[in-house]
Amino acid sequence: MYLCERRRSRKSSLGERFSLIHEDEGSCGEAAAREALATTGLIVSMDAGRSSGRVLTSQETTLLAGKFLVAFDEESAALGAARECRSVAFVAEVSQAGSGWVLSASRKNLFPADERDRYATRLQRICGPLGGRYDRFVRS
Repeated sequence: MYLCERRRSRKSSLGERFSLIHEDEGSCGEAAAREALATTGLIVSMDAGRSSGRVLTSQETTLLAGKFLVAFDEESAALGAARECRSVAFVAEVSQAGSGWVLSASRKNLFPADERDRYATRLQRICGPLGGRYDRFVRS
């Protein structure tokens, strides 16, 4: 395994250092970092260059994608909850389901599996006062 470092710049003149462990030699560009993260589940440490030589990686972290479902009786309450969910970085859609309404909330990017319960609790806090009932997380 090899440790690669590269400066990645944004629109400003400031850059962010990132480090990556991967199994084959060669150039370690941003695309290679994304591919290694997707295929091996390694976590890219933004602090690896400043952490006294420690590289913070884990092959046991599972990344998830999916939707959190919340049931509502009234459309207006579901739409209000969707608006609040969007304000805290959820992607939210409301659809009719039978005699009620369903709020489908997801994260834009993959997230660590151990964050799923925290996101569910956050949705319950947002939707509960508006009459929402948290249903479940559906993995995609």
